[in-house]
Amino acid sequence: MKQTIISLGVFKGSGGPTKTITAFKNAMEAELFSFCDANELRENRLAIPRAQPVVPVPLPILKQLQYSTRRATAAAEVSFAESSIVSCHSFYRYHAIWVNKMSRKYGVPYWFVPHGILDPWVMQYGKVAKKLFWQCGGRGFLDKASTVIFSTTSERDKALSQFDLPGSEIIPWPVELVDYSDRDKRRARIREALGIPDEAKVLIYFGRLHSMKKPLETIRAVASGGNKNLHLLIVGNEQDVSLKDCYNLAVEQGISGRVHLVGPVYGEQKYEYLLAADAYISLSHRENFNHTAAESLSAGLPLILSRGNDLQVDLVSEECSWGLFDDAPKTASDAVEEFNNRSTEELREMGARGRDWVGRNLQFSKFAERIENVAQKFGKII
Repeated sequence: MKQTIISLGVFKGSGGPTKTITAFKNAMEAELFSFCDANELRENRLAIPRAQPVVPVPLPILKQLQYSTRRATAAAEVSFAESSIVSCHSFYRYHAIWVNKMSRKYGVPYWFVPHGILDPWVMQYGKVAKKLFWQCGGRGFLDKASTVIFSTTSERDKALSQFDLPGSEIIPWPVELVDYSDRDKRRARIREALGIPDEAKVLIYFGRLHSMKKPLETIRAVASGGNKNLHLLIVGNEQDVSLKDCYNLAVEQGISGRVHLVGPVYGEQKYEYLLAADAYISLSHRENFNHTAAESLSAGLPLILSRGNDLQVDLVSEECSWGLFDDAPKTASDAVEEFNNRSTEELREMGARGRDWVGRNLQFSKFAERIENVAQKFGKII
């Protein structure tokens, strides 16, 4: 079964979607076409090997919509026409309308992977533009999809509260188990480099510095406890929140010596920082899966997760995380305080339970089998 993937830009800084699309590409052995801005492509190469860029028309509104000419989409169209099924990722851009158009032209079915874009929180901003997109082709694209693939039950249920779906599949994204046989050695090395005492408790924020992910609120939650033995690692690339913003707030809160601003880290190096921490924290407004949270579990770290983290529901019975029931600052600070009061041994026991859950549920082989089953279920016989 030949298969094709259509996505938006797959860059290192794109975070979780790039990891997920890589997994889809490997599982499907598919060709990948990435609709991406020419300027961003000049500054950053595509992060997935053999991904083929589709560059939009360089005019203001058309560029924002990722509108591309037939010449730019020619190779993607050939691949589409020869496929048994197409996997389309993300929404609210021209590529989705193009996929629906090609599907009708060649009779090739497609499924849709929203990556959290159907979450009610997303509908709180840009309402006029989203409504216009919906009327100009978004509704037709969603109605024509063979199914919609979600990574968690919560992501699916939130989408159903907003949209009528043609059908759905829940397939958790794959995460490898981290080899942490030398955890203590790696932990000591990073802590020494950052000037963090061995006996200190360390939380790690790992993700884009974006207001949606609430890095500044995370600093406030750490500061509110007043515990001088608690440190915070902030690892991630700047977006609408800068490292300077984080530093200034840490100074204002009187904890600048305990907030360590690392910047972006990619590949295997990220595990050095995860293993230096005692727990991972995400107070994000919206995370349909949160790869870094799952990777933290695979490295043996317990989690503090906001209710915006859809993975939270799947972990309730595992006793490996603190799931916050609301977005109140005190709720977050209370969870941080409870974490800080746990012994290192207790935290490692929580982390071990989470790591076991990853091993049982998020192996790539299981993901690939599930994807193949969906492809067989909906794919066109060629």
